[in-house]
Amino acid sequence: MSASRKGRGRLVVSLTLAAALLTCVLLTACSQPDAQVEKGLPSWATEEGVTVWAHEVVDEFNARDYEALAARYQDAGVTADQLSQNLSAAQDEYGAFVEYGDKTFLHGESKGRSYATVIEQASYENGSAEFRVSFFEDGSLAGFYFLKAKE
Repeated sequence: MSASRKGRGRLVVSLTLAAALLTCVLLTACSQPDAQVEKGLPSWATEEGVTVWAHEVVDEFNARDYEALAARYQDAGVTADQLSQNLSAAQDEYGAFVEYGDKTFLHGESKGRSYATVIEQASYENGSAEFRVSFFEDGSLAGFYFLKAKE
């Protein structure tokens, strides 16, 4: 093999490695997590307002109105069937809703959009649970979680 061909081969390998390294750097930079979640609410939200929204969502959850829950989501990919499959067993286990408990508020950003979160304790006939309900400024549902309460 001539010196010229060896030199071109090394150049191709070097350029390929440089391109791969640049790709890794760009992918890492573009896949950084969202900004940190902070206590309190964003400027557009009030405790009363997001609590009303959250209780409407919890009422639909307690009534097993998965169609209404799915319709609230910003993400049209969330379906009533998915919600039913993921939530029905927990609802069966916990039984009927009794009352709300303590709540806290958080806020953050997801993909450049501000959201508000209500974290609220709730009592059911067979145990305690925690709701985490997040909303975007337009009132659409950013996230909904029903979790076993921390003891």
